[in-house]
Amino acid sequence: MRWPAFMVDVETEWEWAGRHLTLCQTIPVVRAGKAVELGRQVRFACRGHYRLVAVRLACGFPLGLVQARHAMQHTGIAVHVLPKPQAMYWPLPWNVSPDPSGTLATRHTGQSFELGLLREYQQGDSVGRVNWRASARVGELVIQHFQQLGAVVLRVAVHAPAAPALGNPASAGEQAIRLAAGVFDAAQGHGAQAFLYLAGDGEPVQGAALVRTALAAAQPASPAQLCEACMRVAAVARVGDQIALVVPGDMVQADLAAALAELKGVACAVVVCIALGHVVGPAQLVAAQGLQAVAQRAGAVSWREAP
Repeated sequence: MRWPAFMVDVETEWEWAGRHLTLCQTIPVVRAGKAVELGRQVRFACRGHYRLVAVRLACGFPLGLVQARHAMQHTGIAVHVLPKPQAMYWPLPWNVSPDPSGTLATRHTGQSFELGLLREYQQGDSVGRVNWRASARVGELVIQHFQQLGAVVLRVAVHAPAAPALGNPASAGEQAIRLAAGVFDAAQGHGAQAFLYLAGDGEPVQGAALVRTALAAAQPASPAQLCEACMRVAAVARVGDQIALVVPGDMVQADLAAALAELKGVACAVVVCIALGHVVGPAQLVAAQGLQAVAQRAGAVSWREAP
């Protein structure tokens, strides 16, 4: 191109999870021999792993009587659009789980080589933990506690949305993805080790950058896949761990009950985080309240976004 082109319409077509998105923008001037950076001008309304499938240029400057069109070649361009975290307040105290590789010192009556403290015997304490020498000195039974290493652990299962909620930034399903990112931010702020469990048989995701990328590319999950993710959580959860189940407010109550059933009997606190869409009417509130009732019957704590 020898001469500058004015008012060039750029149309880019993107594909993600079976959805096609077309973005349009106008470049005031394209000069010969000078590249135009489009990346900062491309805006996506919703998270996702978008793959560029087509680029089309058009220009009808100055009067639009004649319009020139051109389709450009592209080579495997893809963009990760990360979800914007929804701030939330974790409703429970952060527990410490016994962990030999942890970094937090805690006191337990379990096996250890480092004495943490001595205290007066209380009804129900194990007689095997009585320090007889200290008891003889003070004239009453004294229990010995040992200092052990522990860690704050949070395991998060997320119900990723399917169509029509998928890719709709105003939907409760996409808000659940943003809320899950907020849960991880809250955990990170308290020094917790947080693990993300999504649909599939892969290993849980850990680390702020990897979690955000995994949430960006999360594919739709069926109720059966959510139950499978909860089964994976239950298989590795230890006493003192905390579990978060992040779901949209329009989820079917029976599906939530089935997922919580997989966590029954796990010696961990379970929090059901319920996300609401941008437009919340009476029907949506009633549905979310129904999910809270399901969580309560299962012995879990519920946290629901304010409308």
